[in-house]
Amino acid sequence: MSNNKRNLKLIYIMRICKDFSSKFAFFFLPIFLFQIGTQLNFGNSTFNPIQKGMLFLSTFFILSRFTSLLSAMSIGNLVRKIQAKNALAFSHFLRLIILLLLIFGQNNYFLIILASVYEGLYVNFFWLSFNYLLTENISEKSFGKKIGILNSLLQVVGITSPLMSGLIAFYLGFQTLFWVGIFFVFLSFATTILIKDAKIDDEIGWHELFSWLAEKRFKRLAVSFFGSYVYNESLYLWTLYIFLYLGNIKNVGYLYTFSILIVLILVFFTARYLNSGEKSKKPFYISGGLLSLMWIVRTQFIGLLFLTMIDVCEKLAFNVYGLFFDNLLMKRGKGNQSFSYFVYRNIIIAISGILFWLFFGLVFSFNAGWNSIFILTAIGMILSLLIKENEILK
Repeated sequence: MSNNKRNLKLIYIMRICKDFSSKFAFFFLPIFLFQIGTQLNFGNSTFNPIQKGMLFLSTFFILSRFTSLLSAMSIGNLVRKIQAKNALAFSHFLRLIILLLLIFGQNNYFLIILASVYEGLYVNFFWLSFNYLLTENISEKSFGKKIGILNSLLQVVGITSPLMSGLIAFYLGFQTLFWVGIFFVFLSFATTILIKDAKIDDEIGWHELFSWLAEKRFKRLAVSFFGSYVYNESLYLWTLYIFLYLGNIKNVGYLYTFSILIVLILVFFTARYLNSGEKSKKPFYISGGLLSLMWIVRTQFIGLLFLTMIDVCEKLAFNVYGLFFDNLLMKRGKGNQSFSYFVYRNIIIAISGILFWLFFGLVFSFNAGWNSIFILTAIGMILSLLIKENEILK
């Protein structure tokens, strides 16, 4: 048990370093890609700069998710052979390549596109190995407490990094942000070396995936994965929306830091509730319903105060929803088919990504605007609530 505690601490530290890298280097990636896209020449097209920026952004992520889809099963089998720890270490190497491509690709669009391909590979190597190692080192009885601790630590990262990364990008440029991200990638790698590995026994294959999808319970789970992905990607794009309104990255960092600081303490209370004897999922459904409603309300944008209040309220509700959802998600990964579960989840997420970013590109190609994205996100949040705890795949 003491070895598991030590291993779990190392996994936490590695994930914190990874999140610092992501928050510094990738938090403003939609803005970075959008700005590059506005400068592209689309031949004789009638697209305005905003449309060109959105299309380049959607192309980057469509290619990334398509790569993830094509490689998920092969990488899953490779991870089984080299084991989770080695796959996790290799994912940091891929992240290093991605950041270097972004650093030198601002004036070379081919390098940016190449970075999207590597990002698709990275997603599979990192999340398959990380999720498997995490579930193997947490007992089912303490899921709420342990997931709550991790989320609390990641919230601290969320407080410190947006403002700092916004200031760095504003005064020193995106390249400096990417170099800071590289520093944290090396810290992640150094921590990964110390993690004790966990053996992967179960096999994976397309036939098993299709047999799972034939079951009603897994179809329901797949729909909840789709809904959760749509919500998360829209939340990721919210930085771009705020940027277009506020006019510069520094102000985006101020707004995010202010709103996250207000709600940090709620994470601890939610984690305590999850690990208590209380089994009610009412807070999960209520918070999810409120989050869905907030995306509908976004269609009636009326100013900066409205923007700030929505952001604060969203984070308050999401801290409840997120802890419940992550708790249910990881509990579903317990059992003797844990690794298969995470591989098939990655495949569903990749398909969800392709559909979402195609929709995003089409919306802005026809000048439909942000409201279409907000409405889809509201629907996605409701769909994510379909996840259930009592359908663990064994």
